[in-house]
Amino acid sequence: MNTKNHLPNRGSFRKGQADKRRNTHGQKKAAAVALGALLKQYLEAEGSLSAGKNKGTKARQLAVVIWERALLGDFQYVQFLADRFMGKVKETSTAEDQEAIDKQLARIADGIMLPAMQA
Repeated sequence: MNTKNHLPNRGSFRKGQADKRRNTHGQKKAAAVALGALLKQYLEAEGSLSAGKNKGTKARQLAVVIWERALLGDFQYVQFLADRFMGKVKETSTAEDQEAIDKQLARIADGIMLPAMQA
């Protein structure tokens, strides 16, 4: 190697520090990707089939069930619909954010508990 014209690597890697670009969660397994593709194909084919007289398609029936369960207050279905309509919320909480939340909760708890303790 020609060291005369070679500059040292000045990339983003620093010893002891994590590189944010690095995938630390691992690669998806090929079987999981294949299963996801098969499920998608199945749901697209099966969902377009008729569910019976005056019931629409199976996909429509499934949507009705999800909607009704959400209206009954089942949080999993409410969250499912919210994620689909508005997109999933990316969690960006840091330790500083958590400290601020804890302090605010402590203030609220103190405000709630003080009148009860005075009685």
